[in-house]
Amino acid sequence: MIQTFASKLFNWRWAMPIVLGLGAAAGWSMFVASGHSAAETERQLREQIVDLQASQTRLVSERDQLQSAATETAQLRKQLRMAQDEAVRLVQERRPAQPPLSANPPAARPPQNSSAQASSTSSMPPPPPRPPARPAGSALVKPKPGVLVAETGLGDGKR
Repeated sequence: MIQTFASKLFNWRWAMPIVLGLGAAAGWSMFVASGHSAAETERQLREQIVDLQASQTRLVSERDQLQSAATETAQLRKQLRMAQDEAVRLVQERRPAQPPLSANPPAARPPQNSSAQASSTSSMPPPPPRPPARPAGSALVKPKPGVLVAETGLGDGKR
């Protein structure tokens, strides 16, 4: 009895189309899955390309900025050297034109420490002369807004 039932169930005419149908369904499923995977991979690669291009553009602009900064630095150094040379030349031109030192030496300066002397350059020009001091009895008087009048204690008291 089992043999007759099994022989009715398992018929080669029906088995072959079922196996081929399952194989076709599996093939098409794999084809769709691989297509979806390829599209996802391609999308990720395109994003990476866009990121790399943006990175490359940023790096090129940074390189250009660095090159222009280096050029500007070189120009500034050249200008600094020219200004230093000009300062040295002006100091050398000014020294012979100074009057000879008088018999009375200038007021004594406080001694400088050696580190301050070492850091200063020898090409510094001498300080400019100070204006004469005001007499002790003089004062500024403000008779009306906006006008200042200097009054000395030596006059007859009239303004």
